[in-house]
Amino acid sequence: MQEIKRGILRFPSRTLNKAVAAAAILCGAGCSASTPVAAGSFDGARALADVRAQCDFGPRIPGTEGHASAGAWIKDQIAELGWTLWEQPFSARLAMTGADVTASNLWALPEGLTRAGTGETSEEPLIIISAHWDTRPWADREPRGRPNHPFLSANDGASGVAIALGIARAVKDTPLADRLVLAFFDAEDSGIQNVDESWCLGSRHAAANLPDWIRRVRLGINLDMVGHRGLKLSREIHSLRAEPAAMARLWRTGRSLAPEIFTRGTVGPILDDHYPFIQAGVPYIDLIGLPYAYWHRMRDTPEQCDAGVMERLALVLIEFIKNELGT
Repeated sequence: MQEIKRGILRFPSRTLNKAVAAAAILCGAGCSASTPVAAGSFDGARALADVRAQCDFGPRIPGTEGHASAGAWIKDQIAELGWTLWEQPFSARLAMTGADVTASNLWALPEGLTRAGTGETSEEPLIIISAHWDTRPWADREPRGRPNHPFLSANDGASGVAIALGIARAVKDTPLADRLVLAFFDAEDSGIQNVDESWCLGSRHAAANLPDWIRRVRLGINLDMVGHRGLKLSREIHSLRAEPAAMARLWRTGRSLAPEIFTRGTVGPILDDHYPFIQAGVPYIDLIGLPYAYWHRMRDTPEQCDAGVMERLALVLIEFIKNELGT
């Protein structure tokens, strides 16, 4: 159940104070953006199929067979795209289960970008699109009296991965392809309530071990629970505080192209994979679709996800990236 305290809406998991605040200044529906890029084009049906493909491996809890199979699948998608795989393994203890595991962040680097970033001549800015690819060990938000079981986490993880891969496919043969980095963070979702450091273990590791090319990153955009029917995105507070100008530009584009998705409200602040990067001084924002009725519940299945929603969001992001990079 959600708990209301002192006028703040609180969720009993990965949030710090998941407040839904009164609207700050937003561009109205009359705002305009440039004509959307006809990028290769984003395939919503393929994105939904990618959600199902991940869920076919079962729960992707670090240290399990399903997790290993999903990781191999993501690596195959990166290879098909022609991006360079950078695998970033790390040791982690999952607070929810107490298990010690080897987890791995999976990065897709565009042509010409090396893991270290040394010896390169390009200084053109980059944008990162990220999502977490692991799943929570069990559905702990099920109503009391129901046993906790592992769940498929179709929207909470798989949808972000699917949209990131779909955007990369859409821009593959455009100038954007050399300026886009994908990051799939591991061990995000095994944290416990009120222990902030138990969440987002992969992005914490990444932010503590930054490559040299991070200086070229104009913005990171994290995607979390972004594929369900009726998706509503509000401006996340950490993102708004850290990158107000970028958030304003993104919301102008979103309100113009997909006003049914981009709301006038705010949410948070939320502890998510963007936050360790903000703390490390890397410009980063979070797109998270809350509230979501099946968050950490058994019914977070592919049936909750929608190809049209994912396509609408992706086209907004492609247009925003195009404008940010001036391509």
